[in-house]
Amino acid sequence: VVSPTDFTIPVDTSAATGTVDFAAAAIAVGGLASPLARFEFSTGTTMRFHASNTYEADPAASTATQLVFNVPLGPGVTQANGKYRYTVCLCDEQTDATTTDAAEGATMLAGASGAVYRMTEERECVAAVKDAPPHVHLTRDAMLPEAAVHICSDKCDKGCFGPHCYCDGNLLEQTTDEQAWGYLGDLSAQLGQKLCLPLYRCQEMCDLHNALNPAWVESEAFECVGVDMHATKNMCRLVGAARSHGTQMDCPVGSLTENRNYHHFSRIIGASCTHASDFSEQAGILAVTRRATTGVDYVLEPNGEETSLEVVSANGNSLTVAGLEGLSKDRITVIDCHGSCGVTEPAQSVTSPAEAQDIRTWNQFWPLSQFYDPAHNDTNNAQIEADDHFAFLGSEYTTIGRVFCSGRNLDLDVVALIDGSSIQQEQCYNKCQDGTITGEGCSGYYAGFDGPGSNALCVTPTQLQAFCDSIPSCESYDHHRTLNRGFLNGVGCEEGGSMMQSNENYNWVRREREGAVAARRLQLEVPRYSSSWSGMLRWRGIAFSGAGTYKLCFCDSEHLPGRECMSTSDYAVELGTVHVSGIACLIKDTRFQRAACVNQYHGGVRCYPDAAPVVAEPVMEVLYYSDVVQPDPEVQKVLSTWCMFGPEEQANADPRCQYVSSYQSTHDGAAQAVAGP
Repeated sequence: VVSPTDFTIPVDTSAATGTVDFAAAAIAVGGLASPLARFEFSTGTTMRFHASNTYEADPAASTATQLVFNVPLGPGVTQANGKYRYTVCLCDEQTDATTTDAAEGATMLAGASGAVYRMTEERECVAAVKDAPPHVHLTRDAMLPEAAVHICSDKCDKGCFGPHCYCDGNLLEQTTDEQAWGYLGDLSAQLGQKLCLPLYRCQEMCDLHNALNPAWVESEAFECVGVDMHATKNMCRLVGAARSHGTQMDCPVGSLTENRNYHHFSRIIGASCTHASDFSEQAGILAVTRRATTGVDYVLEPNGEETSLEVVSANGNSLTVAGLEGLSKDRITVIDCHGSCGVTEPAQSVTSPAEAQDIRTWNQFWPLSQFYDPAHNDTNNAQIEADDHFAFLGSEYTTIGRVFCSGRNLDLDVVALIDGSSIQQEQCYNKCQDGTITGEGCSGYYAGFDGPGSNALCVTPTQLQAFCDSIPSCESYDHHRTLNRGFLNGVGCEEGGSMMQSNENYNWVRREREGAVAARRLQLEVPRYSSSWSGMLRWRGIAFSGAGTYKLCFCDSEHLPGRECMSTSDYAVELGTVHVSGIACLIKDTRFQRAACVNQYHGGVRCYPDAAPVVAEPVMEVLYYSDVVQPDPEVQKVLSTWCMFGPEEQANADPRCQYVSSYQSTHDGAAQAVAGP
């Protein structure tokens, strides 16, 4: 019996079959799952009731606390009619008083047998226990081979492994009635008639017995008329009746005796849940989404630190607004695990974002985005010229101690950063000669030695490296080991080469290149995309006060044309379960031992029962700048002659000479040989 509860059921329509999980339902079968309920979902467009639009609970997937219905919705459900919420109407076959006769096969959906099973709680057929004709519990000889293979003693005594065994009902003690009535002899005989199967399989065996053994119409053959099922174990007995002993096929009411260990199920010819009036109970609201993947398990560490949640698109549908760099109208919220999305308020245990207990907080808690909204350019006021800022990912460098490269300094009058700006303001002479800057900033200034043409920079080694990163022609730099002083070098400096000189005061730092090419460029490493895009929404900055289990609810903006997420009822789609307990604890859960899990960019893990969806991240634009192009070999010969033997003043001003082998540096070269680089 499914309890009437106001809750919402999520269905991912991107798959061929959606799973409707009545997590709040209860089955009054003493802890045993059985297809006792059917619900209607009108997939047609005429809105007329038809039995073919109803679905039975999946007995294999259902449990004592939930019924699972496999519903073939398909993407067309939302695309065809634009509807995203449906009322779920439930029929309980146990209380359906309008059972259809088997002869009306056109409307009968109870299976080939055309039978339903009505339950009488905490009762068993005492006539069968006493072996009082015409009712008996079917023995091995009376069973079909398909049923006999599941006799507990045969299947379980020698060991049976796997989900098909159901051996928890093997070797049960005799009940009081069995002992009192001397049930068919010794215990081994009793065990020989017990089938180790769940309820729905026992009912299948009963139907199969009648379908494949028509000899029961003869004088002494038995028809299966019901099932006595253990209340908590996977164990049953098939109740048979001999047709020759009369027309009373079901176990008579007077023969159903109280036994808290068993429930009796009478087999009734006919079909239930065949009329619209049978579906009078409203189980809840079915929320359908075609844009987000459902059935996800999120695993977050319970350390109180901020973590993240990711929502993956379904079936290629976009989760963002076109052309706005990852902006989305969709929102999420987190509720307690026993709540229902679209009904329950946000969980009290969420500590971040602030005031997370208020749904208005989640309305304003948008996913991460690359969207940048610059300040409005007010033409009525004076304009402030903005500087362009450039950021570069640095190269790798190798340091060689106590040496420097002589004669290969870059000319500060010529060299410029990639953005076109000069570094002349950091030249020791320009920066320090007037005495306005004192202390560490000018500790490397050699007054009287550094002149206007000096290439010495009064900066830290870190600043030198940043300059070298931003200058295509920079191949290395020399820095003073104790003072803020250094030089940028072009080509021609090689470890152990003729240009290298020993000096206790300097270190030489070489920029690592990936091989010499005719036209080189420094390519920046492309980082992973960290924000949201059409295929995934990312929220970060989520934290919990302690361990627990929660539900992740989704506000699908497609459901709200013309407005935004505003109320709790807008968050009707359940995307999955949030486990705030850590990986170590969840390993004990068999669901996660074979799950496909993916690390989330900003922390946490999302897991799927099968394969994780493949999500292609956007390709970030590769930023690079071109290096100085090496001249053609024939041009190089002419240039070498020009730089080595041409007018010194003109060669000094030509930056191409920096790439000519054996060319000596420009300004103050003689003085550098004495004082250092």
